[in-house]
Amino acid sequence: MDKPISLSVKHWIIRNMSVKTMMQENLIETVVNHQFESAYVALEDPHCFSMEFSGFGKLLFNKKKALKKIEKQNSQIRTFEELLLTELSPIRRRNLEMKLSSAKKNLEHLKKKTNELVSNI
Repeated sequence: MDKPISLSVKHWIIRNMSVKTMMQENLIETVVNHQFESAYVALEDPHCFSMEFSGFGKLLFNKKKALKKIEKQNSQIRTFEELLLTELSPIRRRNLEMKLSSAKKNLEHLKKKTNELVSNI
């Protein structure tokens, strides 16, 4: 069964599981939400570099890509900070501030992961 474009992957999984197991969608959604939340918490751990969803696939943390992404995030942060020093409309300024905040959070998360790798060598 192919996933319709209108459905997210999560809702597609829930709907398929509901039909196959003949269980209510809200019960399956609770289990799927728990799995995704657990995966998110596990990936926040600086010692976790891979995760496997049984029957679905394996996610790996690639340190080379992470180091390149750190460089890109640093470049974006500098660009956003320079743009914020110029005269901007309130909407544009708010959007840039949100992008800057997001880039800083991503950078912080990547640094935690990569620092752990460097200290283990």
